[in-house]
Amino acid sequence: MLAPVGGGPGYVHGYSEQSAQDVETAIKAILERAFQAASVILSRNRTPLESTAAQLLMCETLTEQQLQQLFASAVMPDEGLDSHGHIAEHSASSAVC
Repeated sequence: MLAPVGGGPGYVHGYSEQSAQDVETAIKAILERAFQAASVILSRNRTPLESTAAQLLMCETLTEQQLQQLFASAVMPDEGLDSHGHIAEHSASSAVC
């Protein structure tokens, strides 16, 4: 008979508590790095995100071409950054409904 997920009374793991703690620590570190990377991407792309939100509030829908125009200035990690790691200056485009 299989033990319930997470074990049960008297369940013996196939690994030590130290191994479990090491895995948990590694997973927490991976998640923290992913969270930090996502935060940086969102903050670096605040302008196109806010422009898109504003256009959606006005128009309710956007075409693929309008989205491409709004996100033409979007910056992914290490792309379009100046020597200080900030987004290089760009001109904002406005979509028309």
